[in-house]
Amino acid sequence: MRRPTQAQLVGTLQGCGYAFRAFQSVVEDPCRADDVEWNYKDIVHPHFVHAHMTRCYSFADAEGYSCIDVQRLFGFPIAQSVSTWVSGPKRLTTQTASALLIILIEVVFEDVGELRARTTTTYQIGSPSRVLLAAAFPVLRWTLKRNWDKFYRDDLRLRVRRGELRQQGFDFTPPLGIASTLKISDNHVVPPAGAGAPEVTRLDLAHREVRVVQVGPSDHHGLQVVLQPDRLEIYPRLCPHEGACLDTVHAPLNAHIQCPWHGRKFAPIVSLRYAEAPISVCGPLHRFTLTESELRIEPLSAADATAAADWASSPAPLLTLP
Repeated sequence: MRRPTQAQLVGTLQGCGYAFRAFQSVVEDPCRADDVEWNYKDIVHPHFVHAHMTRCYSFADAEGYSCIDVQRLFGFPIAQSVSTWVSGPKRLTTQTASALLIILIEVVFEDVGELRARTTTTYQIGSPSRVLLAAAFPVLRWTLKRNWDKFYRDDLRLRVRRGELRQQGFDFTPPLGIASTLKISDNHVVPPAGAGAPEVTRLDLAHREVRVVQVGPSDHHGLQVVLQPDRLEIYPRLCPHEGACLDTVHAPLNAHIQCPWHGRKFAPIVSLRYAEAPISVCGPLHRFTLTESELRIEPLSAADATAAADWASSPAPLLTLP
């Protein structure tokens, strides 16, 4: 199947009598081009990250998708049919059209330095009426730029987080086919090889007020200890799916916490009742020892630890989006 570039579409439509005007937006992010490409191909995160819009997918495969975006413009819900496809290496092309206007968007990703990615977004607005194009272009440019700014502000934290993890030695599997991003139980975070385990941690339980204690850094060894009146529950601080930090979702909901990027849910790694003390249990990477007065968290040796990819649990392998 032919997957044309923006330039090819513009050339075809110009042959049909359309005139075009263009503008560009260029940004650089503290991550790799692979991270930005993944961000654009990931069709799950808009449902959780972009609160200003609702996206209803009608089709997705490895190389493209179509959807209806519903956004509010000047207080009114506006529906827009959108199709996006891979049109080349590190290149995505998008089209949307109304009766007399066509909007073609092309995004190109490139590495321009160590953990520095440049994203160039080119907008082509076309119409068979040059008068209409001249009148509509300033308004459309302002509207599209405003919309792009909202998406970028939301997505920036995902890209910054990926760059921070890469600085710590983490890696990620390369960008996947678009439809496969629905598999939110797949783990794509690769921890640093031979990374040193944290020191033994002891939490004083003399006062058992309800609180959350974060242990270690926000990596695969990091933990959130949720202290309840009768028990304590321990959750991860890093989502192994794509690297989201779970620190902002420490409050359990029906015994789960939910990743803010893709909605993946996590049951406690362990749940210990104070009445069971003394007790000692193992998680994937730690041993937890509960006494009447303290919780001891001890990293397991490499020989005893489960594979790092299994440091957290997850439910169903496929997410269904509206």
